[in-house]
Amino acid sequence: MILLKNCFYIYQSDNVRSLEGFDILIRENRIEKIAKDIGPDKKYVGKNRVIDCSTIVVVPGFVNTHHHFYQVLT
Repeated sequence: MILLKNCFYIYQSDNVRSLEGFDILIRENRIEKIAKDIGPDKKYVGKNRVIDCSTIVVVPGFVNTHHHFYQVLT
């Protein structure tokens, strides 16, 4: 379990939006929860990784959905 604390999170919706001071809980390589004040999961004692993101901008992964196959070699 990875817990990103105090994030400035930017995401794309109908327009660009952001959340400030939110936590992001990642479990098994998936975002499970985005909320304020998420605590470490007691089931994962010793396996919790908590990262302070108060000085970091967090964005979702960038995926290029527009690609021309002839450009593979360029």
